[in-house]
Amino acid sequence: MDKLQLNGTIHAIGSTEQKSEKFSKRDLVLATVDGNYTQYLNIQFSNANCDKLDSFKVGQNVMIAINLRGRLWTGADGIEKCFNSIEGWAIVDQLEMEKYKSQAKQESAPKVGNIEQNFQEAAIQDMVEEFEDDLPF
Repeated sequence: MDKLQLNGTIHAIGSTEQKSEKFSKRDLVLATVDGNYTQYLNIQFSNANCDKLDSFKVGQNVMIAINLRGRLWTGADGIEKCFNSIEGWAIVDQLEMEKYKSQAKQESAPKVGNIEQNFQEAAIQDMVEEFEDDLPF
């Protein structure tokens, strides 16, 4: 399946829930505009990806790389049901990404300066490249 991305504004960020010894999840509600209507999408981050939400806040505009997941389940009554979920695996602030892309185009020489800032910028660049490599356009 193709990798997808969603753009929108963070409406809510839940806390990490430990569901089992090997599985934890954290939900983010993303508000997106579809025509005249706002759509609220629940995006699940699981296991190691839960920590990726720590530096984000409600109201922030973000891009989220997602996978669509689905499974079948048959109840005791013999009726089969299909469950779907949206699984987030990467998230980046849209303003930071646009700012970094703009700076990267203007500068070709490596930056010298604050190591922490350089590390953060390198991480954003990796996300930019990951998103751009996966886009169908």
